[in-house]
Amino acid sequence: MKKLTSLALIAMAMLIAFPIAGVAKDNKKKEKKAYEWKWDGTKSGNETVDAYLMSVDSIWNNMSEFHKMVDTYQYKEDTLYVNGKYYVQAYMMDNQGNLLTRGAVNWQFVNCGMLSANIISQAALAAMQSANATLALPNLGLKALSFGKYVKAGPVICTKAPKEIGLIWNIRKQQMKSWRGLKAEAIDAAKVYPNMTADQKKLYNKCVFIREVKETAPDYQEIKTVLSAKSEDELKKESQASFDKLAQSVILPEEAGKSLDDLSDDAMKEYM
Repeated sequence: MKKLTSLALIAMAMLIAFPIAGVAKDNKKKEKKAYEWKWDGTKSGNETVDAYLMSVDSIWNNMSEFHKMVDTYQYKEDTLYVNGKYYVQAYMMDNQGNLLTRGAVNWQFVNCGMLSANIISQAALAAMQSANATLALPNLGLKALSFGKYVKAGPVICTKAPKEIGLIWNIRKQQMKSWRGLKAEAIDAAKVYPNMTADQKKLYNKCVFIREVKETAPDYQEIKTVLSAKSEDELKKESQASFDKLAQSVILPEEAGKSLDDLSDDAMKEYM
């Protein structure tokens, strides 16, 4: 009788963690909607199951932090045409239009890279724990029903994390590469905007990189083609609007430990 009960519990656990084909197909359709991890931290009492749930919970929380960081701080590049020359200016803003200092931008890129790597590593390790957590469910008795749904959700998150985070990081990595290039070729903003006030110049020097796009630059022809489709008056207004937007922005105060003013090009390259 005990043997039959044990087998029944194992079968029940397997059905919870690995549903039959028809149910799995329906669940797959539902997963197209925004998935929400709802474990409240309650422990099952089984070391294997609880370790797995805590790993998945950590992945989910780190993913939430990653998305919040990426959604809050947007990297931007403006293409300009001023006095017959093409320029690109880059900066990072929060959702309220406040500017980050260059050091804070560096930190955002580096932290994004480290958090991405951490999430992907966590997902790989947790994925290897999922089978053991499933096999441990029968040890919970009737509690397997309530904890089984969280164990079943683990592989969903472990699969979702590297795909989702990796895709965003690839975009950030290209932005970081562009930022490095701008830093290396940056010119004095006063050469583009000679009528800048002292405060405006200070803002640009703390938050923005500007480079002239010369004819030998890889992106010269593309920028020229796009901007040549506009009239001189349109280009002048766009350049002025871009300057006004930045010149009127507030510089966000740097948080302790969240600024990397002295980050070298080699270090940034390593993080990429």
